[in-house]
Amino acid sequence: MVTPDVGLSLRQAVRRNADGIAVRTLTADGRQVATEMNWADLQKEVALLSRFLTQVPGLAPGVRLGVLGRNSAEYLQLMYACADAGVIVVPLNTRWAIGELRHAVMDSGIKVLAILDREFVGAALDLCTVAPAAGRGPSCLMVGPQACTSSPTSVARSEVSAWRRFSVGQADRCEGDAEREGWRGVDDSRGDFVPARAAEEGMGEQRFSDDHDCCDSAQSVGGATLEADGTRDVFCIVYTSGSTGRSKGVALTHEGQVFQADAKCVQLGFTSSTTYLNVLPLFHVGGVSAALAVTLVGGCHVFVPRFAPGCAIAAIQAGRVNSIVVVPTMLHMLVKEASSESSTSDDTANPLAAVDTVVVGGQPMSGRLERLARGCMPGSRFVQTYACTEAGSTIAFAFSPSLGASQRDPNGGCGTKSTVPERAHELWATAGSPAEHVEIRVVERGSSDGPHPASPASAGTVGEVETRGPHVMKGYWNRPDLTSEAIRPDGWLRTGDLGRLDETSGRLMIVGRAKDVIKTGGEKVHSSEVESVLLRHVWVAEAAAYGVDDERLGEKVAASVVLDDAAQDDDGPITCDRARAVLDRFCGLHLSPYKRPRQIHVVPALPRNSAGKVLRHMLRASL
Repeated sequence: MVTPDVGLSLRQAVRRNADGIAVRTLTADGRQVATEMNWADLQKEVALLSRFLTQVPGLAPGVRLGVLGRNSAEYLQLMYACADAGVIVVPLNTRWAIGELRHAVMDSGIKVLAILDREFVGAALDLCTVAPAAGRGPSCLMVGPQACTSSPTSVARSEVSAWRRFSVGQADRCEGDAEREGWRGVDDSRGDFVPARAAEEGMGEQRFSDDHDCCDSAQSVGGATLEADGTRDVFCIVYTSGSTGRSKGVALTHEGQVFQADAKCVQLGFTSSTTYLNVLPLFHVGGVSAALAVTLVGGCHVFVPRFAPGCAIAAIQAGRVNSIVVVPTMLHMLVKEASSESSTSDDTANPLAAVDTVVVGGQPMSGRLERLARGCMPGSRFVQTYACTEAGSTIAFAFSPSLGASQRDPNGGCGTKSTVPERAHELWATAGSPAEHVEIRVVERGSSDGPHPASPASAGTVGEVETRGPHVMKGYWNRPDLTSEAIRPDGWLRTGDLGRLDETSGRLMIVGRAKDVIKTGGEKVHSSEVESVLLRHVWVAEAAAYGVDDERLGEKVAASVVLDDAAQDDDGPITCDRARAVLDRFCGLHLSPYKRPRQIHVVPALPRNSAGKVLRHMLRASL
């Protein structure tokens, strides 16, 4: 039996749709197509790049290669080239500060660092100074074609393979950000990234071109055999968002990621006709998994340099996009932008009308956001996913009910709400069913600790969610202690999330994170329950509930809200005092007294980490 590997999925895409468009790269504003490449040509590029990787000193199967760059066709190619060569790819979060990047580089033991965009050259050179004497920092720097040109969209078809590599043995003597001792940086006049003392210091540059012979498309260029032990079966190391401390490296296997991709294709109905806009960052597991799924069926990837709502909407139209995967914040921005464009343009066409599949993950989508989104995309199918990095991405899928004709906006415009009942939203947005071969269970809280087997919670009872199957991570990189805490001997992964199994349907209903439970006066309050009530009010765009210290109760419930830009009443715009009073009464109508927030704070924005998760500890600290 052949163990699935990510490289095989690319070859499958070529067999299915060799002449189909694999990647469509758009201009920075998303309005025009800059380049296109079919699957057969993409595989040739990957084959050449894989061969190039085998020639990089110190890079061998099982060695880690870090990637610092924005979503692009080159990023996709590099992931598949690493898979083909047996190299473990480590996507680095472009939103991290240099200290966070340095932690990931040191923790994963990255030996080669690939830069895909010019803006990250300075950070890359900083990272090359990490403990070089101890051999713990990158020993080689790879520079992608986009980082070697003065314009991110000026890479011609013949230049796509113009990768360069350099030894970085002298990088520890670099100083400054743009100009460093021993490095000339990026020469705008030439478009080359050249070490100033390459000739005398022996730091020679090697350029990668199409001159290499391309191996047969059915063979592995790198010649690496992925073994089922050690690190050979690891495809990538994705770092967690670090919401509870320092980021942890999650080792995800080839088998697990191919399984995830296949499950997404089946559940979401992806086919070779799918045209997918890559707006989820490829340094997050959701972005990686969705991209692999589109490749598996030979669909089309559409890339824009960065996410901005106006740019994304333009890209959806110019790139002929029909599928998107977003977090709720992104969806809210898209809907708001689309509504604005519809109200200010003479063109009555709905800019989001062509999108037929909208997948939402990261956190539950509020009923209000769903109704706004349906107003813009009445013909779209909405799918809520429950996922975590340690599970390789998605654990459960929840599909929205179909939108009947009576529930659609009769004018077909964007910016109005659909009439989906709140109860109908709650039934699908907070519940989900696993894909085939994915096991889910809910265990009693407290029973997960200690040497005894966990006790399953009875139907309808809240407990900790666990999952088991080929999708589960291999473990935390270099942290066997944390791995043994997270994964039971029998393979069950503890997610740290609280949920319950619906007594009627058996579907999973997520309640919230275990760490987000507020203990007040001997009672337990789930933050998500308070937030869901606040989000039902028409004035509230975002909400976060949390516990704050209280001498009498231990903790009391507090909440911070962001008001909708259009929030107003008969007297005009809403003041903070007016909002607090109205929301306090609203919560009193819909929550038990002990669950009702004792404090409601109106804030301009909720603090979030790089993954979009709300940082409740910062809200507490601001009080």
